[in-house]
Amino acid sequence: MRVLQLTNMYPTPIRPYYGVFVKRQVDAVRAGGIETDVFFTDASGGRRRYLNAIPSLRRALREQPFDLVHAHHTYCALQARVAGLGRQRIPLVLTLHEGEVYGGLRLAMRERVHPLRLLTYTRGPKRLALGLADRRVSVEVGLPREVGFEGPVEVIAPGTDLELFRPLDPALCRRKLGLPEDRPIVFFPADPENRNKGFDLVRQSLDRIAAEPLLLGGGQIPPPEMPTHINASDVVVQASAYEAAPTVIREAMACGVPVVSTPTGDVEQLLDGTRAGFIAEREPADLGRCIEAALAAGRYPDAGRARLRELGMTLEETTARYLDLYRELAEAT
Repeated sequence: MRVLQLTNMYPTPIRPYYGVFVKRQVDAVRAGGIETDVFFTDASGGRRRYLNAIPSLRRALREQPFDLVHAHHTYCALQARVAGLGRQRIPLVLTLHEGEVYGGLRLAMRERVHPLRLLTYTRGPKRLALGLADRRVSVEVGLPREVGFEGPVEVIAPGTDLELFRPLDPALCRRKLGLPEDRPIVFFPADPENRNKGFDLVRQSLDRIAAEPLLLGGGQIPPPEMPTHINASDVVVQASAYEAAPTVIREAMACGVPVVSTPTGDVEQLLDGTRAGFIAEREPADLGRCIEAALAAGRYPDAGRARLRELGMTLEETTARYLDLYRELAEAT
């Protein structure tokens, strides 16, 4: 079987962290015995690149005997249809990742999103793309409902690599990063410049904590170094206004590091019943209260990994589900 993966997020030498969750899933599918090509449209240079890439995509579909196409994100599914996928009778799988729809246009405008990106926050294109796909996957159960799609959708959350993300010696990790060993560290893994992520709220929340934690920022951390940053920290904080199925929460759980998050996407389900997972309102006082509780909770080297296995959110389990989906769809055509 040969599969073409279409994505608008994929690591590059300049941005090795960009779309790394897609790459990890692609690599796992390859390791599972599926011959896999990747067609990456880097839209960072402008949305016109989606249209400019159509001839190359059409040529790739014509020249290679693909059994199916797997599109990650709405625009990639629309690309596939414009490129004539239906005429070639190649099945299309779409995975919906885009938590922006929870923010909506009002939030996008408040956060001064570039006008060309506003379409990403709307429901119509996502609903259209879901309707055009032969099989539909969402990383989180609420996304299809949010866009108004009522057809069948399989939920496959992002898989976490438990071999890569595992408990490490905190002191050793801090020494590698040149961080103090005698001060609590709160890790904000997102880009501080991304308004959705709430960096200023987290920074304000730390002013309320007597222990005076050090705030460690992220945004451009090379993927191989992420486990070191997580394990060097006492708490991982996510303060987003919207998310779908945030991978960093799962990664922190796999490392046994306490988590504080706003109630976005599937986070409440993920942290339900965990000893060191805290849900905070998106304002400094409650974030500070939850960070203090997380600092007091301490690490839990096995419980987070067990929770991910219980929910079927390991990379091994999500890959198995995708392989079953691919084979079922290929056999049916």
